[in-house]
Amino acid sequence: MKLILTSWLIICLMMMMLISADDNKKSDEDPDCDCDRMLFRVCGSDGNTYSNQRVMECETRHIQPS
Repeated sequence: MKLILTSWLIICLMMMMLISADDNKKSDEDPDCDCDRMLFRVCGSDGNTYSNQRVMECETRHIQPS
């Protein structure tokens, strides 16, 4: 019984660590690009249409100049 309980505890802890690591990875990518979902279309100088100004700024930040 102790073996089953210990195994269950280890599995739960490992799952919590994996979930936490995934959340940290997402927030480390670009913490300033938490874009809202408000629809106010904006045309970018690259010819693309973005859903709003903030989304355009976030998308163009990741484009490397050629």
